[in-house]
Amino acid sequence: MKKYVVVLLASIAITGTASAASLTTEAKQLEAQYVDAFNNKQGAKIASFYTEDATVVAQDGHATTGRANLAQTYSRIVGHFTISTTLGEVHTLGNGGWALATGVQTFPDGHVVKTHAVHIYGLENGKLLFRVLSIGVDVPLPHKTACMGSNC
Repeated sequence: MKKYVVVLLASIAITGTASAASLTTEAKQLEAQYVDAFNNKQGAKIASFYTEDATVVAQDGHATTGRANLAQTYSRIVGHFTISTTLGEVHTLGNGGWALATGVQTFPDGHVVKTHAVHIYGLENGKLLFRVLSIGVDVPLPHKTACMGSNC
């Protein structure tokens, strides 16, 4: 079993087409375009940053799949708050990659919500796009024993 897992991981690494440097550059550009479109209330444009079969998992656990559905969802939610994000280190995976990000949602009344996200990227027609985006809200843990970080 271990041999098959190693072979699978090796084949994923070998088939990757993006260099780490170009992937990072493209991911940062995609992130900046996403934030700009979100803050300028361009729901349909946001959906264009996703692969046709992409899935977004929102903070409440609701999953939306497909570019057309994402366009409807984003068109409904943009304008209720603005976002800012910081993209972490981008890693290659297959013909795309993945990264972690942190963010802030700022509401018109000044309320701020800190977030974190997992981005999985894929290539579609030679263009780097989001394939999966999962967003979570940063909340304090009820017990220190549940904490995995260094600030526990």
